[in-house]
Amino acid sequence: MKRDIVIAATGELREHSQPKAPTLDELQKLVGGYIQQVSHWTKHDGLKADVWCDDDGKVNDKPFNRRATTMWYAALGQTVGDHLVGDVVIVTSVPKVKEA
Repeated sequence: MKRDIVIAATGELREHSQPKAPTLDELQKLVGGYIQQVSHWTKHDGLKADVWCDDDGKVNDKPFNRRATTMWYAALGQTVGDHLVGDVVIVTSVPKVKEA
């Protein structure tokens, strides 16, 4: 089971689970353009993650995504001379529930 979390440029979080990872077309719809993997952001909530943003977001003057940028810096353990714009998508696996 996969979980994808959309961090909207407004700061809103939208989350949903599905049996498989989102397709390229689904990811492009979620970010609103061609996708680019966010460099060095490989974990979310302790789980392996793939994080995607709009490859042309800055060129197309998409709004600054403060929440996603702050989360990216936290994942890196430092700030960098870059920031994220537009909607950002985190894809992780849903942890299995241990049965008693």
